[in-house]
Amino acid sequence: MQTLIAELSSASPCFRESWARANVGYRLGVLHMRHPRVGELNLSRNQLIVPHVPHAVGQHLLIYHAEPGGETARALEELGLLAAPAC
Repeated sequence: MQTLIAELSSASPCFRESWARANVGYRLGVLHMRHPRVGELNLSRNQLIVPHVPHAVGQHLLIYHAEPGGETARALEELGLLAAPAC
């Protein structure tokens, strides 16, 4: 974990500052970010708790999704096209 934190800190001033403030993690609600190719993205976050079984205690799954038909959904479609292999 320390190696990953060091790598992220050296690559990103934003991460380094957030980590120093202990402002790293997630919150339920809406995540706002700007992608360099497609612009502003506003993704809703939901958390699903994994049922209590011995090998999954405390685990959860975060799901990010865009409002159907909205600007973020269109930006994600464009991003998918940019990532698709050319035929």
